[in-house]
Amino acid sequence: MIHQGTLSNSGARRRRCVRRRAACLAALLALLPRGSPALAENERGRWTIGFGGGILSTFDDIRSNAAVVDLVPLNREGDISDDDTKNPDVRQDDLLGRETSAEEVQTFNFAVAYGLTPWLSLQVDLGYYEGNVSNLDTFRIYRTFIDDNHDNELDPDPRGTPFHDISVPINVGQLEQIPVTVSAMFRFRQDSPFNPILGLGVGWVFTDLRESQAFNDLNDEILRGLQRTRLSSGVASNQQFVTDVHGNQLVNSSCVLPANRLDTEGQACTLGMAELEGVLQELRDLAAADPENADLYRMVMDEKRSEYAAAINAAFIPTRPLVTAEVDDGFSYQLTGGAEYHFNDSWSVYMVGRYLATKADLRVRITDNGNLFTARPTDPGIETVQPVTFNLKEALIEYNAEGNPDPALNSSLSTEDEVYVQGGDINLTSFSLIFGLRYTF
Repeated sequence: MIHQGTLSNSGARRRRCVRRRAACLAALLALLPRGSPALAENERGRWTIGFGGGILSTFDDIRSNAAVVDLVPLNREGDISDDDTKNPDVRQDDLLGRETSAEEVQTFNFAVAYGLTPWLSLQVDLGYYEGNVSNLDTFRIYRTFIDDNHDNELDPDPRGTPFHDISVPINVGQLEQIPVTVSAMFRFRQDSPFNPILGLGVGWVFTDLRESQAFNDLNDEILRGLQRTRLSSGVASNQQFVTDVHGNQLVNSSCVLPANRLDTEGQACTLGMAELEGVLQELRDLAAADPENADLYRMVMDEKRSEYAAAINAAFIPTRPLVTAEVDDGFSYQLTGGAEYHFNDSWSVYMVGRYLATKADLRVRITDNGNLFTARPTDPGIETVQPVTFNLKEALIEYNAEGNPDPALNSSLSTEDEVYVQGGDINLTSFSLIFGLRYTF
């Protein structure tokens, strides 16, 4: 049997529960924007601010040409060279899957608009993008040669593999883009909270690039190699070669210093050698005047050769990076299309796709960058040191390897390092898909 008191208590609990739920619902509704659905004509003469985020994708990239088997030699004017040999590309073909590109990551957008008519508003957009520029194609080659017969003919080192190569894709740095755009925004439905949007605008893209540590390490590796002096059998040498993609040797600032003679006329080290030769001649004169201490003077002469070797090519040793990355600001125009939904007279959400075309470019180059290099001495008409400049999208750079020849071998050992860098241009034209919230007042 159910007592009347029990029914009363049960009914009271249900009424309290209903009242609590009603209170919670009322509180939730109070948090939502109030007002009736806003129509397009209500934005005339009113201001709107909006904020959104999405994904930005850059169309352009630098495609690897590693699959090219042979490159036809061209001269500096771009014509076919008289040399009928071809230059094989030793890079692995799998580099084709690693284009140098700007990262596809999140972008943010802030907008302010003013309604001019029921269907037209003027809008200013401020965007922000930050992403890595990755997979710069670098290919390192390590070569070891040896002169076993002392006949100045270098052969592959029999102790190991003479050619060792490795592909190392690196991160160029972090790219920052801030596009500022002024657009005319058109809305086509004045009788519905749902509005298709179409916009057309012009603006400017501000850019910046912060080079990565890996990119700086690449330049440090090249600079150390070009600055490195090798000492072997009384010969000090610096090796500096830059060869373009067609096998043309644009730079040969290599310097070889024989023990007592000057026979490298036209090479960069001639300048330093002349100074050293004056010092050596003074010591020879002293040795001739004091035959009893001739051996001592010869020891001093060897010390002077080693002392001068590190600086023998000082004027021509590069100190600024050879692989450079730069990005330009640029004019842009923007096409916008999407839709907006009004919850009420003030609040709305939107989804738009934006195509931003710009002349802003990111460039990776192999360049002299203001360093002093000399042309190869065999070029016709070059009889003295001549500075050369170069600005290449890709090049092979050769320099002395780290370490000195093995003293256990009774022969001359030559080790060379090579770095092949493929740069290029990336245009920053992009597409972004953005979701956001707008407030009209």
